[in-house]
Amino acid sequence: MHITVKGMEKIDELVTKVQLLAKNPQNILGEYIARPIYNSIKEAYQTETDPVTGIKWKKLSDITLKAKKGRGRILYHHGDLQEKTTWDVKGNTAIIGTNAIAKGYAYPAVHQFGSKDGKIAKRRFLPLTDNDELSEKLVDLIEKALEKKIESLMA
Repeated sequence: MHITVKGMEKIDELVTKVQLLAKNPQNILGEYIARPIYNSIKEAYQTETDPVTGIKWKKLSDITLKAKKGRGRILYHHGDLQEKTTWDVKGNTAIIGTNAIAKGYAYPAVHQFGSKDGKIAKRRFLPLTDNDELSEKLVDLIEKALEKKIESLMA
């Protein structure tokens, strides 16, 4: 599954400014875009909290707890989802996500959005709103970091 994040016009402008001013512009997308988004995802896994709303994920069902023998974190079984969450920069694109698959099934999307039948609760781990926009908190963090970088490069 591929999601294109919307509503990043100001961030795009700031990245362009930093890239024009920086001596090493290829690192800007990784340092100021990909890494903060990746860190937000990792924090969601650790705190078991929706990175957009800040609300704790729904507790595991009794059936799931029984299958896990009463132990285990939410969205963690063998660790594939969390261990396969990565980031990279290809050209002018920051890529953040996971390619975790179980029994040929790309299950991260079901956890991000919930199942249509309601049997699997929505446990958003990507910091994207329902409109595929970055969370306000993350946009503010990225914009402030880029603005600070611009100031330091112009000093």
